[in-house]
Amino acid sequence: MGVYGLLQVRDGEILDITTSDTYSIDRLVENDAYSVEPPFAISNYLGLDTWFFRDANWYPDFAESSKTAVQLLRQEYAFAGKPVPEIHGVIGFTPTVVEMLLGVVGDITVDGVTFTSENFTETLEYQVEYGFKDRGDAWEDRKAIIDDLVEALMDRLMDISITELPDLLNAFENVFVQKQVALYSFDAQTQVVFEDAGWAGVVDVDDTDDLLLVADANMGALKTDHAIEKDIAYSIIPDDNGYRAQVDITYHHTGGFDWRTTRYLSYTSILAPIGSTLIQTNGSDASSQEENGMSRFGAYISVEPGETKTLSFIYDLPDSVAQAIKDKTYHLTVFKQMGSKQAALTLNLDFDKKLRAAQPSEDPSEYGDKTYYINTVLAEDQEYIVQF
Repeated sequence: MGVYGLLQVRDGEILDITTSDTYSIDRLVENDAYSVEPPFAISNYLGLDTWFFRDANWYPDFAESSKTAVQLLRQEYAFAGKPVPEIHGVIGFTPTVVEMLLGVVGDITVDGVTFTSENFTETLEYQVEYGFKDRGDAWEDRKAIIDDLVEALMDRLMDISITELPDLLNAFENVFVQKQVALYSFDAQTQVVFEDAGWAGVVDVDDTDDLLLVADANMGALKTDHAIEKDIAYSIIPDDNGYRAQVDITYHHTGGFDWRTTRYLSYTSILAPIGSTLIQTNGSDASSQEENGMSRFGAYISVEPGETKTLSFIYDLPDSVAQAIKDKTYHLTVFKQMGSKQAALTLNLDFDKKLRAAQPSEDPSEYGDKTYYINTVLAEDQEYIVQF
């Protein structure tokens, strides 16, 4: 996370909003007296022996990352001797959301810099990394432009005309579905509302037999994600233990070396049904653990500019998946990672049983065999149901 803010609302009215660089609070606790053990990948690949607030967004489930972020932020405030804020909820969003808002309210110019829906992300990244020198700001104030931008954007939103309101609502619906924004509330009843509306970014595995979520964690690769195109292929085959799964994540690095782009460095995790057993991966430092009622496997990969590289995971699915197939209905949910770009998705599922029906249906050329084959785009969470 690059920027955080504190928003105060009462009875639907915004009382105050402030934003700051995540490093501004982290720097206050960067000494030997403060220590929070980080996840292995953060320690090993970022070289950090403390889990800082800026790296709190570690869990694929937004609720879990939100709770971690609030805990780390409050701890750092307390350690630094600052008043500890009482936080009731979290709003997480990517630059894509701001691009959407600018597309509705129009271009905004702050501190001599014009932001548009087309240039927002790259322009902001440049301004906070290099442009602050041209503005005469000190390094610690390099993200002050964001405060001015937020204020100007809020003013525009408050003045939006009723004729523009449908466009705004439609745009918000799209970014929620695409998981570019999510909400979390510490109030259980409010959180249920968020989850029922599809706004919570939770990984709900209660009503599915099989699941897949691919989550990339940028390990010091600047802003290289913008130059990465990704293909995800998921296959299963029957074997003596029931069914064996394979996930192939192919990364196409379309960029070069510049101020925002370098080699892509990712500790990539996949989520699978609880009880899955990792057999093999071609990535470095493979890990396997249980997390929030799922199995999580991880491995490290490095991709040079111009290179195409594939990271694979092979694992045995639990008996529960084999039982679902035996009971003649198989339900798979493929979750999109929060904040990620869309990726190509291929399913090649060999059940060794003739298919009776499937939703979504295959291309008619694929009918009549024992394999379910789908080639699509993962732009949002997707469900697949196959009957035998």
